[in-house]
Amino acid sequence: MASNGRPRKSVQELKLSGMYSKRSSHKNYNDEVPNQMELKSAPKRYLQRTKVAWNQFFRVKVTQGILSEEDASLICIMFDALDNLYHIQDEIDRFYRRPDLTSALSDEDRRKQLKDMVQVRKLHETSFVTLACRFGLTPSERTKLVLPQKKAESPLLKLINEA
Repeated sequence: MASNGRPRKSVQELKLSGMYSKRSSHKNYNDEVPNQMELKSAPKRYLQRTKVAWNQFFRVKVTQGILSEEDASLICIMFDALDNLYHIQDEIDRFYRRPDLTSALSDEDRRKQLKDMVQVRKLHETSFVTLACRFGLTPSERTKLVLPQKKAESPLLKLINEA
């Protein structure tokens, strides 16, 4: 079996070990978000569970300041996949709650139908997780996010805000 090399270290680990340096010849496109996205409400066609996830996502990511208007289509694709995942999981749950489950599983057509539903569910799950990783929704991907630096407040403004 071929080795894939050493595992990739997070930016924080590299900074702590003194191995991290920004290359001035490379532009980091995450430093600035040109058209920052504002809080948007979830489409009405989504299930309630999907709307809750949408609202949590936007609340956190808008606060972090990493979303731009260019991300809108990817966000919709990601949450469409999540909504479809929830729909197909509901169908699978209904299949297993049938009173005639043993006869349904003995029927070849119904077993094939269940197998197809499980494959479709896996497809939507993979789509969602892949896109969610791009937005830093998993712990390992979150360490790779470069969050915009907040501008330091002047001492005078700080004093006024505290008063």
